Amino acid sequence: MKLKLIIISIGIATSFFCNGQTDLPYYQIPDYPENYTAETVAARMVDGLGFRYYWATEGLRETDLNYRPGDEARTSKETLQHIYELTKIIVNTTGQQPLYFHMRIKTLPTIS
Repeated sequence: MKLKLIIISIGIATSFFCNGQTDLPYYQIPDYPENYTAETVAARMVDGLGFRYYWATEGLRETDLNYRPGDEARTSKETLQHIYELTKIIVNTTGQQPLYFHMRIKTLPTIS
């Protein structure tokens, strides 16, 4: 009985985790634009970066996040924090407000 309950719990948790992950932006790279302008090329570059970031950071373990390639290098976690801070700077300099979805996925884990 306990084993059955554990297996069901793991299954539910896994499906919840997997479903939540595909709701994040850049699970798939967006279609390319029909017209090419300076803006669409820059946007496509950001789409490519977002797609690669999504899959490069998928499923990282604590061991992966704490990895430091050298004494003077950042850990993976510190690098991810640095990238996050850079994205906030980019959003602020372009005059855009952070999207509701991004604020939500940062807030909910914080209060759980």
